[in-house]
Amino acid sequence: MKRYRSACLVGLLLIATLTACGSSGSSAKSSTDKSPIVLGMVEDTSGPSAPYSTISAQGVKDAVKELNANGGILGRPVQLVSADDGSSPTQSPTVVRQLVQEGAKELLLTSGSGAVIADKTVVQQSQVVAIAPTSIATQVVAPPDNTYVYTLANPTSDLGLVYSAAFKHDGISKVAVFTDNSSTTAANAKVLEAAFTASNINVVDVERVASNANDVSAEVSRMKNSGAQAVMAIDEGGQLEILLWNAVSSVMPTTKKFSIPTIGDEPTVWSLASSGALNGLTYASSVTDTNPRTVALKALFKKDNGPSSQFSLYAAQAYGGVQLLAKAITQAKTTSPAAVNLAMEKITKYQPAFGQAKATLSFSPTKHAGADALCGLSLVEFQNNKPGPLWSTYQPVCH
Repeated sequence: MKRYRSACLVGLLLIATLTACGSSGSSAKSSTDKSPIVLGMVEDTSGPSAPYSTISAQGVKDAVKELNANGGILGRPVQLVSADDGSSPTQSPTVVRQLVQEGAKELLLTSGSGAVIADKTVVQQSQVVAIAPTSIATQVVAPPDNTYVYTLANPTSDLGLVYSAAFKHDGISKVAVFTDNSSTTAANAKVLEAAFTASNINVVDVERVASNANDVSAEVSRMKNSGAQAVMAIDEGGQLEILLWNAVSSVMPTTKKFSIPTIGDEPTVWSLASSGALNGLTYASSVTDTNPRTVALKALFKKDNGPSSQFSLYAAQAYGGVQLLAKAITQAKTTSPAAVNLAMEKITKYQPAFGQAKATLSFSPTKHAGADALCGLSLVEFQNNKPGPLWSTYQPVCH
């Protein structure tokens, strides 16, 4: 990443950036301690969450570089240590312990939600502040062991409200659900299926397959026979979801297609889709050019990583996670987890570089899920096998 000579210019581009231009002041000189502030990052470079976790990790790295280019936090440089958990709920807690032993007092958990949920006990025992910036599972911030854990994205329960409203606006009453067998998906699917039922959306078929399945033709045939008006994919994306949409476009060409956010942020798999197989697919995104902060961060991201780099929801959320930690540390004037945790719980109406323009994040002792309303979500439709415009049929209302 290139260093910028004008911290104020960056502050004008990104309202949330912690610079000397009057936001939280990454250049604060409240301490003579010049030792590095260590942030730990749990990422997935090899497991089912890898396609989006690697994008998230880049967002974290860019934010850390940006902070260091503008004086660090409290006048101290920021050091990032990271480790791969393979998105494994059994392996991830060990990775968290490793990062804490390496000196991390604050953590970014960019792996899958199943792994993050498994991390909660270790985070609680270690009393380190942890942000899971891309996680949507409501269990992440739910008791027990939720004292030090935070999320930024709209949770699965919000997705349930948005998709249910979308189905009703589109005249859809019968939905077939397609899921993989990962722990992350199991948690999300349970919440979404319950939301559909509560909204009188009839889930006429549920097909659960192995994450490494290489044929879903039997599942798609059953969905077709169920009389579903729409197929809803609740999975971790990747090649499995491409298999699904390739089959659906062939066997059920007029059926409406919906998906959770993952597929919209996996450009490496779009090219695997058959011609037109993704067209018309609608998914929930938190990146829209109607938000000026998103536009500014996107420009900065591409300047730092090259014009062909893929800016996405996950990069924006991960970037925001680092900045929130920096804001809390600055306000606490220390990296002490207890003080930083108290500072996190006092952050209100923070304007992130994702979501609709009116989106804000707020926290309190009883609210560790940052999203204040449905403003963090937009529905986007695929065109030419890649994300296109906002879906014209329905958009979440931002209050």
